[in-house]
Amino acid sequence: MPGIEYDNFLKITLFKLDQGFRRLDADERENGKKEFADLIGEHSSENDIRTYSTVGT
Repeated sequence: MPGIEYDNFLKITLFKLDQGFRRLDADERENGKKEFADLIGEHSSENDIRTYSTVGT
């Protein structure tokens, strides 16, 4: 569209948790959660990361 400037960009990435994760024992699940949180934390200074869950509370 002519005359319109776009100065921001949004990328949406969705992750689906494998059902096998729920069958792991509690320690393994906790380690997996921590590993994922650490990975997200490494990149949060570079990108604005927001979360959204489709699971009811």
